[in-house]
Amino acid sequence: MTAYGQKHQHNDHLFEMLEHYMEVKDALTEDDESEAREHLKNLSEEAKNNEEMKSHEDHAEMHAEHHGQMLEALGNAQSADNIDDFRSAFADISKHLAKAVENQDYEGGEELHLQYCPMANNNDGAHWLSRNEEIINPYMGEKMPSCGVQKEHVDY
Repeated sequence: MTAYGQKHQHNDHLFEMLEHYMEVKDALTEDDESEAREHLKNLSEEAKNNEEMKSHEDHAEMHAEHHGQMLEALGNAQSADNIDDFRSAFADISKHLAKAVENQDYEGGEELHLQYCPMANNNDGAHWLSRNEEIINPYMGEKMPSCGVQKEHVDY
């Protein structure tokens, strides 16, 4: 496969990952754990179904750096006993997906925002990705939807 073809395939994979991620995030902003878990299944399937990216020489090192950790975070979210534990795992998912977008030179033709809530995860703080500049916090949900700050804005 050509380098361009591989790049295109990986962009498609990251685009799909982001689509499902945004659905999980949006459900968490509404405190809808059931809906978030449904969308997490799609996100997990996309992550698992694209294992062949690990073997491509141009991406192998960067992919290995975050893919295993992403799968672990997805597993932790799937086995979470409650929405707080789910949100804690979502923080790891967010971290690894943001790293993948950066490391793999994602070119999705969209604007992404890296946002941060200092109160998430028992005041340890956590980031998330959003397509909107407006803060709508997936960690605090409906009790504090605007808690957070814009950390970075990047056109991908």
